[in-house]
Order: sequence, then structure tokens, then C-alpha cells
Amino acid sequence: MTLYDILGVTPDVSSEQIKKSFRKLSKKYHPDVSSEKSVDYVKIIEAYKILIDEKKRKEYNLKNGIVDTFQSESLKNNRNGIFIIPNSRIEYSLSLENLLKNKIKIATNFKHKDYQFFIGQDIVIYIKPMELKSGAAAILEFPARMVCPACLGRKRDCYRCHGTHYIKTVEKIFFHIPRNVKNGDILEINPRDYTKNAIHIRSHTIKIRINIIED
Repeated sequence: MTLYDILGVTPDVSSEQIKKSFRKLSKKYHPDVSSEKSVDYVKIIEAYKILIDEKKRKEYNLKNGIVDTFQSESLKNNRNGIFIIPNSRIEYSLSLENLLKNKIKIATNFKHKDYQFFIGQDIVIYIKPMELKSGAAAILEFPARMVCPACLGRKRDCYRCHGTHYIKTVEKIFFHIPRNVKNGDILEINPRDYTKNAIHIRSHTIKIRINIIED
């Protein structure tokens, strides 16, 4: 479980949102107002102190392999000399928009391999020749679930997970694009190879199509 999980936020959260989440948790779990024993308030304070401090937060992210998605826009597109593909050039073919575009009628038993057959890939990344030459990567997002950070998967009447023991989240992975790819190449990855044990992503192969576009 990460410090972000303890505060109930994601790694791309702003400082203001961190403060807001901390205030909300304090009102609920501070020892002066709550007798709740399943939540360690000291851990909430420790998580807040690190994540609210930009320097400590960056050090924590680096140590734990968490993408610094909260940093300024000017830095987002270039990390350690690697160009980060903008989200506007990452197309998720499994979105409702793309399924409708391909006129696929979705039945309850319509499986991943079925719609992948019709569309051909799960994700399309649009990259420019110079970006590919200098080195590029994409931050890909996948729906996932994790053990509820509020009750640790133990309470039936939990306010956060409502007794399901898990909460829905979005897992981001840092995907390096090979420099030798050609236009139209389809790469295959398993998102679970990029995640931590606390995160649960459906285990199937994801196909990524690389489209090289003009500068």
C-alpha cells in the first residue's frame, strides 16, 4: 500500500487535493473524534507530511517507481531525456466511443478476445519520427482495483468500499517505446508485469499499435 492509497488519492493528485483529503480523513479518524481502531491515524499524518512536501514527494515517487505525473506541464513531456507522449495522442480502442465507431454490438458474453479481433488492438499510440529517434515513452492507464485503504478489506460496513473489500482505481504504467518500431507495428504487453501486488489488473495481453505521424 502506497502513501497515496493511505490518503485515498492517486499519484497525479494536486497539493490542494492532498490537503482536502487529509482534512476529510482527520475529521473522520482523529483520535479526539473517533474511536475507530482499524485505521492508524499516525500513518495518515506521515503520508500527508511526505506528499505535501514537493521534494519529499519526488524522492518517495522515485524510490517507489511512481510516475511524477503531478509535476509542471513543462516537465511532463520530457523526463530524463525521454519524451513523454501527450495523452491526446494515446487512443484507447476499448472505450465506448471506439466500440461504437466500429459498430460492434456488445453482448454480456462478448469477451476481450472477441472485440480485439474486430478492432485489431487495444491501444494506439501516435508518435513523431524525431520523438522515436530521441527516445519516447507513454503513460498508459488501465482500470484496476485494490484493497480498500480505509478498512484494509476487513469491514462489511466500510464507508469507502461498502463491504466489497476493494475499491476501483486507475493504474498508470510507464511504457518505453522501442526505437526500432515501424509504422503499424503492434506490440504486446501484460499490464500486470508493471504493477505492484496491491493492484489488481485483469491479466490478459494488451496489443499496442504504433502509428508514426508527420512532424
